[in-house]
Amino acid sequence: MAEIRDLLDRGKFLLVAEELLERSTDDEFATFLDEIFDPKEIVPTFLHKLISVVPFRAIVTSNYDNLVEQSYVSCHKRIPKIFTHRNISALPRSLEGPFFILKIHGDIEDPKSIVLSHRSYVDLLYNSIHYRRFLEKMFSDYVVLFIGYGGNDPDIEAIYDKLTADTEKSKQRHYMLVQQGSITGIEKNRFMRDRRIALIEYVDHFGLHNHIDTFLADLAWKVVETGAALRGPFPFYLRSRVMVAFDAADKEDGEFLRNYFFRQGAITHQAEDDQRNVFLERFSDLVPITDIVVVYLGNAEISKEDKFTQVFLRNWRLCEENKVPLLIVASEDKRGTVEELAISLPVFYVPREFSEKDLSPLQAYLENIDRRMHGVGIEVPVRVDKFSTCPFWASMEDWVGQLKKKALEHLASHAIECQTSLIEERWAKPPYAAIWSVSDKTGSYRVWVITGDLPTYHLTDKDIKEPRHALQVFASEFNDISKRLLKGLSDERIKLGSATNEEMLKKAGVSLQMRAKDMQKWADKDSFSKPSQGQSEADAPASFE
Repeated sequence: MAEIRDLLDRGKFLLVAEELLERSTDDEFATFLDEIFDPKEIVPTFLHKLISVVPFRAIVTSNYDNLVEQSYVSCHKRIPKIFTHRNISALPRSLEGPFFILKIHGDIEDPKSIVLSHRSYVDLLYNSIHYRRFLEKMFSDYVVLFIGYGGNDPDIEAIYDKLTADTEKSKQRHYMLVQQGSITGIEKNRFMRDRRIALIEYVDHFGLHNHIDTFLADLAWKVVETGAALRGPFPFYLRSRVMVAFDAADKEDGEFLRNYFFRQGAITHQAEDDQRNVFLERFSDLVPITDIVVVYLGNAEISKEDKFTQVFLRNWRLCEENKVPLLIVASEDKRGTVEELAISLPVFYVPREFSEKDLSPLQAYLENIDRRMHGVGIEVPVRVDKFSTCPFWASMEDWVGQLKKKALEHLASHAIECQTSLIEERWAKPPYAAIWSVSDKTGSYRVWVITGDLPTYHLTDKDIKEPRHALQVFASEFNDISKRLLKGLSDERIKLGSATNEEMLKKAGVSLQMRAKDMQKWADKDSFSKPSQGQSEADAPASFE
């Protein structure tokens, strides 16, 4: 094994794979694949969901796992056509037909299809004429977007180099997403000049590559702008500010939870080395700028006498006072202790060594809270280990009533003198937004208010006579505000809670700009009916669902 480790240290991965394959039986190899890729425990990310709805002609992947297929099935309720190099001859000659997934290096569900060793790469490259023809046609006739590709697959590199040597077949430009700072200017230039691959750099502040999601989300929006349709509804993502609190003994699992929520779109408080001290000493400062608090109880010892537990109970009261939902994620072996504490909060029990799949009920629950906070849709059934009294929208009337309440609170907070008893709903786009109007005290002009999954905002322009015009002005104002936010500048016209640093302001700017585009489309196309008159599901914007 010392020689194997030495080869690994020298980067001789294909050689090591060849050697280990010869030493293993088919059953041992299949078990190894299952243990490494663990398809039953890994769940699709927001990125996989985005890939499933952007209308690519096909997805070609060198990954063995089934995450793309899982995401596609979740979105479309049907299994896509899947090919590997073993049945690639059955692929249609043209990519103009139905969508499909080609797993060029094999599928974990079919261990014999796995391409891993040097010999299997050579066999694929020189003995599979259908494989070579497909890749040649794909690179010469279609635009390819590379995501997460490191340029280390010898078969793809060889075929691509062969094409670039033929100037007539290498005129098509392709694109590759790369982490900013991971590639030099010379490399970037050579990729373009030698391979006609334009590199698109993304920022990666936290090592989670979450701005790949941002790029694909924007690409999805561009698709909609052209008048084309996405393959399915835009995947839901968390918009709330989430604090994950944990004891020092649970740092590894606590940071896993925090990063998980961050990848789902949530704004998470920056992790600190002494997270326990943050929870014990600074919690009261952070609660007012937090939407949801998640406390993880794993390795930490908890009892009624423990300081962490005593402070937790105090912080629970702070959450109730600030109307901030608090829930617990606890290791299964803490069930008895948690029940002894008589904590009447939502509790989600997970195995001691939990995976993202074990967090699926928790994510669904958080999505429901997020939808309630932002007025986006009705909750879906969720399994929870303890009953929660957190309210959700129960009906369309409830949704309208809550948005009306927000409009009235907004008018009161801005000391706008108007006949609030006569406030009237003038337009709505369930479950996204509603516009209200009310006359001022003198009856000389109307105040217009917009509420919903966006900042509550009002207009007092006397020239606005009808809701379509009001929506156009709202869209214009939001677009103007978003431009400042995208520069990292705050804008006193709207309240953004904890979005005070440059990164948060820019993230808020992206969301507001997308909503402004939605609003303009509604103004151009909508029938301007009220919820009571009904609106079809097809009227909803493709960028938010």
